[in-house]
Amino acid sequence: RAAQARRARARVAGAVRKSLDFSGDLPQLPPMQTLPTDLRQLPDLTAADKRALREALRDAGAFDRKPTRGWLFLAVMAVLGVATVVAMWQLTGWQRWALAPLAGLWLTVGAMLGHEGCHKSHAASGPHNAFYAGVAFPLLSGLSAAYWTHKHNRLHHAHPNDVVLDPDVNIRPMAGHQEAYEVAGPGRRVLHRYLQAWLFWPLASQLHWALRWSSVKHLWACARAPASERKRDRVFWYDVTGLALHFGLWIGLPSALFGFGAALLMYQVVWSVVGLFLSAIFSPAHMGLPLLDQRRSQPMDGWMQQLVTTRNITVPFGLNWAFVGLQYQLEHHLFPRIPHHQLPKAAPIVERWATERGFPYQRIGLFAGLWDVTAYLARAWRESPQDLSPAAVVVGPATDAPDTDAPDTDAPDTPAADAPAAAA
Repeated sequence: RAAQARRARARVAGAVRKSLDFSGDLPQLPPMQTLPTDLRQLPDLTAADKRALREALRDAGAFDRKPTRGWLFLAVMAVLGVATVVAMWQLTGWQRWALAPLAGLWLTVGAMLGHEGCHKSHAASGPHNAFYAGVAFPLLSGLSAAYWTHKHNRLHHAHPNDVVLDPDVNIRPMAGHQEAYEVAGPGRRVLHRYLQAWLFWPLASQLHWALRWSSVKHLWACARAPASERKRDRVFWYDVTGLALHFGLWIGLPSALFGFGAALLMYQVVWSVVGLFLSAIFSPAHMGLPLLDQRRSQPMDGWMQQLVTTRNITVPFGLNWAFVGLQYQLEHHLFPRIPHHQLPKAAPIVERWATERGFPYQRIGLFAGLWDVTAYLARAWRESPQDLSPAAVVVGPATDAPDTDAPDTDAPDTPAADAPAAAA
């Protein structure tokens, strides 16, 4: 009877997975390279391989930027988002809250454009990128661009799925791997084993509060740093000014018009939708893929680590625009300075390059990816990092940066540049 019950559960789970994968409704995609069970089967990734891909992308114009297009996109999303929220204030009852998903969609897309400014893929000019990120992040979204650059670019991008260096692996109070479970107390262990898979999505809706609190702490630390270490550049002042205006316009002004409680409720509902959308966009790209721990083994080549720990998302027809290129996570991780509108051009080039050489090139449907995230969280408490094999370890400098050759005149936003800070 127990065996029959297990088989029945497996059939139900398989049917749910199949029903949630909408990629079958899309045009047929070419076969993809998947990870071998044993990472020792991975081929070496040489400097010549990297040079060939960089040159192919450069020849295709994948690094060409169109900042005017980016500003128009941001303006449209901001206007639509604010207009929808204003419309919500004019309505009452359920009609008001029925517009929250629409407002959240516009604001999510606008927030993700700030991500492009932080990666310096919006424009060739450093000040231009900083101003663009300052409008999209602190002003529109209430998120510090300086904090995001540190957390996302320097730590996550440089060390994806590293259980120590990637802050996205362990999101308290949940556990992303076995070691986090083992050091937790009895109460949190119950959460990790039985609840976190299903609590993740409700908690993800509150991501905006965690990011804003971390933004404030990051800026406060920058302001209080010793004079010799203090960094108050234009990004710092964009953050301070933008956050003040954000909270004044989003909470202060509505409080004066409708009362503090009503303003706070509106803010909570709209930005909770944004938090849920952002989690649905980012989490399937890495969660459920191999974990690494470079404290206990040789460091993996920077490019191979991106290929092993990242996958693209096949998006249902008509929603590609809403992902701002982040369905092409592999291409984005290898070359963060490719603008979002060039990533569809880069994707077939990178896939062909990986397929010809036997490198992993992973893809999953959006809804299957969301299910896979939930399934991974259910077993994360017993997941251990992979051992890095000689076949997968570095063949050049350990900090070789995927985007070193991207045309940019600013200081490189690369694992090589950020490795000391990340280690600290």
